[in-house]
Amino acid sequence: MRTAAPIRRRRRQLAGALTACLAATTLVACGDDDATTASTTASTGPVSAVDHTGKTITLDKPAARVVSADWTSAEIALALGVTPVAVGDRDTYRRWVGAGSGLPSSVAAIGARYEPSLEKIAALKPDLIVQESGELAKGRDKLEAIAPVAGLDAYALSKASPKTEWEAMRDATLKLGTLLGKDAEAKALLKRVDEEIAAQAKRIAGAGRAGDSVVVTQTSVGGKPATRLFDDGSEMLEVVRRLGLVNGFKGKHEDYSFTEVGLEGLRQVGGADWLLTLAQAKGTKEELNAFAAWKDNPVYEKLAVVKAGRVREIGGDNWTWGGPLSAIRLAEKIADAVAGPASS
Repeated sequence: MRTAAPIRRRRRQLAGALTACLAATTLVACGDDDATTASTTASTGPVSAVDHTGKTITLDKPAARVVSADWTSAEIALALGVTPVAVGDRDTYRRWVGAGSGLPSSVAAIGARYEPSLEKIAALKPDLIVQESGELAKGRDKLEAIAPVAGLDAYALSKASPKTEWEAMRDATLKLGTLLGKDAEAKALLKRVDEEIAAQAKRIAGAGRAGDSVVVTQTSVGGKPATRLFDDGSEMLEVVRRLGLVNGFKGKHEDYSFTEVGLEGLRQVGGADWLLTLAQAKGTKEELNAFAAWKDNPVYEKLAVVKAGRVREIGGDNWTWGGPLSAIRLAEKIADAVAGPASS
């Protein structure tokens, strides 16, 4: 879910060895589609990247002490082998971001992701601060008084960022890789994403489910039972497409790539082959499983996908605006739901 705390309405580890891409002293691209997105630089010299606000960020050397105000940049940094010194909403990160090994105990808390404590950030003496690009318009100058700031995220909202969340996630990975002196690792990580999603697509095809229509939903945090239907701009649905499946929700593209509906609105996707739901675990303060609340309601029970027994929970810790490891984890969860769990 975009946020474990109340969000502003409508705004809002890498396991295994990474393939090395060094040939002599020159960095070689590991994926044609991403080869020109980020510059390749020496690991100890100056580094530069254009962030998602269109601003060029230049550092004298790769950043080592990174404050990740947003979860997506924290996940990416960890996957690239760099542990952030601090993360926004640190104590709820683990519940929402299940990919990777989680945050080490050394990572400091700096308050909420969208209102981090400037005093706590300054005390950590970072050499790079990464924040969601949309949030920087409200106070970039204050953060820049502490350290260089990069606006990188997977939300694809600003005019300078890529058009889809999938593109934004990949671009953020490459740009952050550059600023951390991890160009080769970033490219290898994205190559791994493509390979692992392709492997899950083979599982789905092998089970005869390729071409099935899938709706990915996420239970809301507050108020009466409701759910978010993810649209074609979302990272979630790009994973669905790359798995050989079809988007069962034909709603228009919205900011943050979801439309929130109640039970009546769920009728528009009731004919999908699969309804995959993300909800927080029982007993957590964010729990509000709309589908559990609706299970005895005649309107819900009459939905074709419900009658067919094809509603699956795929875990509330699949971060919907995550980095490469979240995409891999989501692909695995979807394949398990549609094709059945992989044999061990």
